[in-house]
Amino acid sequence: MNKVSRLSDFFIIIYFTISLGVALQIGGTNWDIIWHGVNDIDSFLTPPHIVLYSGVLLVIILNILGIYFWYNDQAVSLKINNNQIFSLKFKNIPAGLKLSIIGSLFEISSGFFDSWWHSNFGFDGLLSPPHLIIGTGMLISIIGVFVGINHYKIMYPLQTQKKIFKITSTITYAVLWMVSINITFMFTLPYSEGQFFNFN
Repeated sequence: MNKVSRLSDFFIIIYFTISLGVALQIGGTNWDIIWHGVNDIDSFLTPPHIVLYSGVLLVIILNILGIYFWYNDQAVSLKINNNQIFSLKFKNIPAGLKLSIIGSLFEISSGFFDSWWHSNFGFDGLLSPPHLIIGTGMLISIIGVFVGINHYKIMYPLQTQKKIFKITSTITYAVLWMVSINITFMFTLPYSEGQFFNFN
């Protein structure tokens, strides 16, 4: 297996696992909705939130790994030494990884915002500012994966026959569909009345 093949396989595995991280977030989000229905009093440290933010942590770790290996590959390809590696700009990072990083930043900020929201306003409904931020972050992250695998398809057309590419593509489409449905439900289902705010 040559270096290009190894690197392309590595990135498709990164994108595959980011998809799983976003799927974990969706599972935590849906569990959180049920949790809200059973327990009106809400705090930040609940089992659904732990599952949700475990998915966020997984996506963050994978973004860091992806950037690390991308920078190392660029350093070797361009014969850049370790002191010059930071001269590679953020704008040069592959678009899929960049979008996933931006989505992760939304997700992290929503965690802090959600904790503050629960502390100040208690129980919140399906549509609330922190929930909208994490939904947007999930959508941006999975669109990043979608962009990444399509870039992979263009750059390495012979690699697209591999089973891992087909599995990653299928899971990415499924997760993108689930995130889109969850965001649609946020705006359409009449479950957005919290203790202090009614966003119905």
